[in-house]
Amino acid sequence: MDIVFDQYPYQASATTMTVVLPLWARSGDQEEILERITNPENRQQLKDSIRQDYGWKNMEEEKAGTDNFLILSAKNRPEYIGKTVCQLAEDRGIEPTDMVIELLIHTELGSGAAFFGLKEEDIVTIMKSPYGMIGSDSGDAKVGGMTHPRTNGTFAKVIGEYVREKKVLRLEEAIFKMTGFPATKLGLTGRGMIKEGFFADLVVFDPDTFKDCSTYLEPDLVAEGVTEVFLNGQQILNKNSEETFFGKVLRRQMPDSMD
Repeated sequence: MDIVFDQYPYQASATTMTVVLPLWARSGDQEEILERITNPENRQQLKDSIRQDYGWKNMEEEKAGTDNFLILSAKNRPEYIGKTVCQLAEDRGIEPTDMVIELLIHTELGSGAAFFGLKEEDIVTIMKSPYGMIGSDSGDAKVGGMTHPRTNGTFAKVIGEYVREKKVLRLEEAIFKMTGFPATKLGLTGRGMIKEGFFADLVVFDPDTFKDCSTYLEPDLVAEGVTEVFLNGQQILNKNSEETFFGKVLRRQMPDSMD
């Protein structure tokens, strides 16, 4: 059985706060969900379901758990951004589970958070596996209204921190996990290697200075240390120019093997 996986080098995921709600509460459209969570008769059941889903057996566990929910976006409530759910609850003198519900109501479900749940030692262990690739599943904040530092920082963070600083991977190992390995597994023929006949997709960077700059609160900061980028043989970025676009949709074509 051919099993592989991908990872990004961060201890937090990020998505909308609605994922904290139990399934019965978040089914249907926005109006239906808001009607359900604003109904006082549902409040205790909602709180109990959230606690059960997250395994919080007492208030201390609940506080610790919600202290790992960092608010990244909050429609019409910018004062919430950059605080944890636990901090917001303490500021208002209410229970964290009440704050989760109030947050969703106040923002009309328009809130997102980083959920810290991974351990650094696990990230390192996973990264060392020969079956692992490096990737990112994040999107552009201009499209979704929120993003994660993995959008602009994933590959630079791996090379700057896990190759250069922590020596978890050799540079060539890290680059293969980002390029040739996933291109082959995804069936992207002619991609992922510097080889005659392949498309010239190249990033020119300084291995001594390449690093990520994006954070959870400033995810749009781009990496440092990149001097040139070529896509499909066209130079799309250099240190003296603005970005231009030569991308195209890639169709899956499974090769027989990779040389």
